[in-house]
Amino acid sequence: MKNVLIVDDEIAVLSLLKHSLIKYRSEFKVLTAKNGNEAKSILSKKPVSLLVTDIIMPDITGFELLEYVKKKYPATLCYVMTAYNTTEIKKKIPHHVIEFLKKPFSISKLGPKILKTLKQDTPTGFISGISAATLLLMLEKEKRTCLFEVTFPDNTKGIVYLINGVIQKAM
Repeated sequence: MKNVLIVDDEIAVLSLLKHSLIKYRSEFKVLTAKNGNEAKSILSKKPVSLLVTDIIMPDITGFELLEYVKKKYPATLCYVMTAYNTTEIKKKIPHHVIEFLKKPFSISKLGPKILKTLKQDTPTGFISGISAATLLLMLEKEKRTCLFEVTFPDNTKGIVYLINGVIQKAM
């Protein structure tokens, strides 16, 4: 089962979001953290498919948490939620964030949005006989977000992670 981690320093917001998403418990599990340090601890113990974080928090800001996740867990998809919908804040949102939620947002739309994101993150196919360069060009043109495994002629394997068609990490 996939895990969705919601991070917000407002306990009431965490409780409301967790309660409203309970109907999706057969699709994903909601984990919550009241600050960035707690989120880091959860990330180190459990695989998280989607991070939904507030931006303005004490200790570790949402920006710092997003940077940490990008470096340590590049396959984790990220949403941002904030009440501060300023141009300055929007300019600071990293390009790997796939959804910007302005508080207050429609909680009834969050569940379906999360489901759609998690389904896009689910491996759905197998391609053989295509060059990596050709595949990368196609993914770039279509601005795809994906993780794929490459098997080389000597049977070694590699993993490539793209966000919106841009390679984020290759191992």
